Amino acid sequence: MTDYSDPKRSVELLKQLRAYGYSDQEFARLHHFGSATNQTIQSHIDYCSRVRSFRPGSNNSYLQAKLEQELQQLKTN
Repeated sequence: MTDYSDPKRSVELLKQLRAYGYSDQEFARLHHFGSATNQTIQSHIDYCSRVRSFRPGSNNSYLQAKLEQELQQLKTN
């Protein structure tokens, strides 16, 4: 079982989601800051590029798990 602590994995997931046409609005809906803060896929990729890891159980690790679920859902549809 993964602990979703690797920011590089979030970058991979976001790039794959973007290839499926995933929008900044869809991403902002999932992000723990909420859609009102105007979080974008690129802003999260930039953030992930600056950190070495996420704490297991943190908001960012939870977001990574949600991104993985979103990708799986897109692949099955």
